Amino acid sequence: MSSAPAVSVIIAARDYGEHLPTALASVSAQTLQDWECIIVDDASSDGTPRIAAEAVAKDKRFRSIRFDANVGVSAARNRGIAEAQGRYVQFLDADDAIAPEKLARQAAFLDAHPDSSARMLRLRAFHRCAGLWRNRASIMVMRSWMGLAMLTSIAC
Repeated sequence: MSSAPAVSVIIAARDYGEHLPTALASVSAQTLQDWECIIVDDASSDGTPRIAAEAVAKDKRFRSIRFDANVGVSAARNRGIAEAQGRYVQFLDADDAIAPEKLARQAAFLDAHPDSSARMLRLRAFHRCAGLWRNRASIMVMRSWMGLAMLTSIAC
């Protein structure tokens, strides 16, 4: 791995100890190995800090930052962005998971389209009991952030 990773995965978490291991496992399972994952703990009172510390101890690509007081998801993500060293940033909610080839495919796509400014790719939404309930496949390359304001559905 180079000194600067291809992708910085940022996970903002507050009291997501039940789901965080699944999110972290999905990052560890990536076919692209050139990543870092920054877990920003937003003053959790459950097992989130312990789970983050265990991930850091197992894999040097994980880093953990902890706020002592709740700052909210936006400030937590912004802190993750400030710490990120990757060429690209991937937000991952602490209760979500990403497919094993997601980072590799997105990095390859973004490398092939360096003139675009925003990208959105496949979204699959799962429900714990119902299973797959939404499968939205699309690749959008935007030339300007102005077009983003005209979208009605945005997913990170």
